[in-house]
Amino acid sequence: MTDPTTDTIFPQPGGVKAIEWACRGLAVLAAIAAAAWLYVAVHQLSFPGDLTGWEGAMVDHVRRVTQGQPLYAQPSLDFTPLLYGPLYYWLCAAFAGLGDLAFALPRGISLIASLGSGVLLAALIRQCSGGWLAGAIAAGIFYAAAPWADNWYALAHVDALQLALMLLAL
Repeated sequence: MTDPTTDTIFPQPGGVKAIEWACRGLAVLAAIAAAAWLYVAVHQLSFPGDLTGWEGAMVDHVRRVTQGQPLYAQPSLDFTPLLYGPLYYWLCAAFAGLGDLAFALPRGISLIASLGSGVLLAALIRQCSGGWLAGAIAAGIFYAAAPWADNWYALAHVDALQLALMLLAL
């Protein structure tokens, strides 16, 4: 009979315990990454300007929906539609009465979608692995990757909502 604490990968005494502690340490780092991302995302909500060069175009699309103008009109010097589906714009327009239609509202919807993506990712990994610890680590890695994704998780853009809906479909 073999002892699981003396396997070939971790031959030192307490090898299985070492894996458990390493996973717990990763979970703590994941929580720190998520908290750091959330701190940055919440503080950029109120930034009054365009953070990417595309946020202004997104706000223009939402404004067109709230004014009853068509999203996909013939391009002109005044407005050229972006090639994205209308769901994000409709969702932002539905909540336009709750606050400023500048950048905070669309960023807030993206922030909520990204929070949902983390929860869905954790649930998906938990379902595959059988434990919440792996799911929490996966969500933390997702949030830790935000700087490499140009922090688009909470910007006024369709990407965060699209990712949340794709994870929801999974």
